[in-house]
Amino acid sequence: MERELPQKVTITVISGRQLQGRRKGEPIRASVVFGLGKELFQTEEVESTEPFWNQEAHVNVSGKLTDSLKFKLKDQGHTIGIISVPISSLTRRKHDQWIPFQPYKKDRSYHGDLCLSCYVSEVRIASDLSPTNSHSSSEDVSGSGKKSGGIGAHFEKWSPLGGKLGIGNNRLSSSSDSDIRKDLSGGGHLSPIDDERMSSPLGNDDDSQLPDVSGISPSEGSTHGNERIVLRGTNLGESRSDIVKVLLVDVDCTKTVEYFSSGKLVITSLPRDMPTTGPVVVETMSGGTGVSSVHFTYTKKDQPRPDVLHLGGTPSSGQRKSRLSDQEIADLQAENKSLKLQVKELKESKIEMSEELTSLRGYLERLLSTIMNNNPELLELAKE
Repeated sequence: MERELPQKVTITVISGRQLQGRRKGEPIRASVVFGLGKELFQTEEVESTEPFWNQEAHVNVSGKLTDSLKFKLKDQGHTIGIISVPISSLTRRKHDQWIPFQPYKKDRSYHGDLCLSCYVSEVRIASDLSPTNSHSSSEDVSGSGKKSGGIGAHFEKWSPLGGKLGIGNNRLSSSSDSDIRKDLSGGGHLSPIDDERMSSPLGNDDDSQLPDVSGISPSEGSTHGNERIVLRGTNLGESRSDIVKVLLVDVDCTKTVEYFSSGKLVITSLPRDMPTTGPVVVETMSGGTGVSSVHFTYTKKDQPRPDVLHLGGTPSSGQRKSRLSDQEIADLQAENKSLKLQVKELKESKIEMSEELTSLRGYLERLLSTIMNNNPELLELAKE
């Protein structure tokens, strides 16, 4: 049985958002090193917390589907954040997505988000009976006379306006420890096939299926953790087993997930060393990875919160009895309105049933009177 496997992956590093440098208060000189295995590319260095790169590269995939694309955020050459995108999660559909940088080594700070696009631009046909038999072949691109058994990569044009540019000075620069290979020529690539022919494991992607968290209640919590957080949105998983990962800022809370519906999840926050703010990331097997547009804030352990609502008298010092966010209050009001509407409908149904019962009783009385006057013997037979 033949199946389609990734042959070439197209990567576009588009822009950054809320990038934080190594040292607070100092501007960040941001660049991104990205690629697969030892084949790496590097964007130009931009001094901005909202850099725009829009730089594209192509990577030839001949390794396992368990391999991952790596994206390292660098500030003046120092790595401060990292993103991993599994090859197995990629599809043929091109779409942009925001992904937060995860902490690198001992640095636990939130360093911002990266907007990128990764998709399978070419595939190869493999047979389950003969894994080595495919319609594509490895070419000698290293100049050593040996066939490359690893993962190759090459660069092509990039343009902020999406137009075609010559290679010139607009190509991606290589990192110091990488070997960027030239574009393969004369075979070695399959032409892209129609989307209708796509099948597992690549599948077809749809932006509308990406998890989207639009509400976080409460939107802040102590670095102590151990607080229930309600996530509301769309495409948050078809079931608990469909949920692959849930990150609260940069803290993995997957094990605490309580599944209610595709529009509601409840997680329990876990401790974090330092206060910070960042998005919620939800990854599902059915929809992919989504990054929330709203953020959650880890506050200092003993920092008072302005949205504390005390119930039952005067609040005592340092004691928090209950806290409702605006979203939770709105939800309660909506549920209360729905309940009132249901009660009203039940009352109306009761009135209608009472009227029908009265009408039925009147009909039976008239029928009995008619029988007694015209056919009393029928009543005698009924008694027997």
